[in-house]
Amino acid sequence: DPEDPHEQQAIAALKAGNESEAYGQSDKAGAIGVSGVLAKYGVIPTAGLALAIAVSKELWIMDEEVLITACFATFVGAIYVTQGDAISKAIDSDIADIRHDLEAYYDAVIEAQEQ
Repeated sequence: DPEDPHEQQAIAALKAGNESEAYGQSDKAGAIGVSGVLAKYGVIPTAGLALAIAVSKELWIMDEEVLITACFATFVGAIYVTQGDAISKAIDSDIADIRHDLEAYYDAVIEAQEQ
């Protein structure tokens, strides 16, 4: 990960010729822990693993409402990812049309009052 400060320090140490410090920073970057797992694999796989453990140990019971909510959230997320830009452009176009119509209406009203 190029944004990891430990990796950046390790790269800087390697460029400076200090290999022992570089390997020490590299070990810090790969340390096992919650933040290390999140940094390495991301939030989605970590949350999925935690959810799988909770369901398998019956700490969380998945009933119909949870499944319907998960399906709906997945649907909304998929639509947002795949169609978000098109929907945004369509809404922006509608807003521009409405703004143009209102400005024309206001100009007509102002012109009528001036006469």
